[in-house]
Amino acid sequence: MANAARLKRAFVACTLGLAAGATPAAEPTVELPAAVQVQPLAVRDQNPLLRPFYVPSARLAPDEGISYSAALAWSNTTNLPHTAVEQLYVDAETAEIDLRATWRRGAWLAAAELPMLWRGGGILDGVIDDWHAFLGVNRGDRPYVQSNSYRITYTTLGAAPFSAQRGPALGDIPVEAGRILFSAPGTQLSVWAGAKLPTGSRAHATSNGALDAAAWLSAGHAFGSRFAMFAQAGVMRPGGSGEFAHVSREMGFGTLGVTWKGTDAISAIAQADVHSALPASTLNFLQPAVVGTFGARFRLAPFLALDVGLQEDLATNHSPDATLYFELRHAAGRY
Repeated sequence: MANAARLKRAFVACTLGLAAGATPAAEPTVELPAAVQVQPLAVRDQNPLLRPFYVPSARLAPDEGISYSAALAWSNTTNLPHTAVEQLYVDAETAEIDLRATWRRGAWLAAAELPMLWRGGGILDGVIDDWHAFLGVNRGDRPYVQSNSYRITYTTLGAAPFSAQRGPALGDIPVEAGRILFSAPGTQLSVWAGAKLPTGSRAHATSNGALDAAAWLSAGHAFGSRFAMFAQAGVMRPGGSGEFAHVSREMGFGTLGVTWKGTDAISAIAQADVHSALPASTLNFLQPAVVGTFGARFRLAPFLALDVGLQEDLATNHSPDATLYFELRHAAGRY
């Protein structure tokens, strides 16, 4: 109960901070150096049982104007946990394409995203098996399933059995607004609030059929001209339980990462994205997750960059085994 009360207070504080942003003290007057302008990787946990819920990806405030991006998250996982009251069977590959736009005018911020997903058996099982063999790590549940097969089912007492259909589907569309609260040389702090519209498909596990809301703080700080850190922390409140019998009233989420500018054309990025548990479950795959992403940003032109990354489940069996990530960014300002 104490954790729920703290999360509620954090949600209210973030929302009030956004509303109070019209005060002159909040108006930023100094632009950030290039090291901080390097945005976090806009990744999220691709767990197909949690993807229907709203967990905003990390971002810093962009340059003045409109920035666009197109991203591909290609994930593969095999997880077969079960208890006396729950049974989960996940053997699937998901390709998610996200079209994003972020807008800034002065201190005011806005963002929207169009997610499109495809679920199926895929082609990455053999590649992941070879990768695990190279690393000398356990194959997990992969020896017990057929290569490149597909199945997502979840059964628990108190809820109807659920089976996710394969094929393409639209995801829930998030719309977000924010404001820069503080800006100084090398430092930035902004507050955001957003909602996820139930435009996706419950049958394909791309929507929970409800409107979710979230509020969060985002910050970045540069250490000289090459190194920078960024962080995000917030809380999400689901509007519905989706296919689960019960879910928590709030989910906490956060991001912590670093960037290193090797040259004017290449930057390295490492970040960890975390979230608390949402469903009332004892299965590891539905518990708090820590997803690590290691990637690079390649500057292709003054306003154009390509992100490439690899995600791994740092908390083993709490999220997909591996996710390949690519994003083409067109910024309003120079990279």
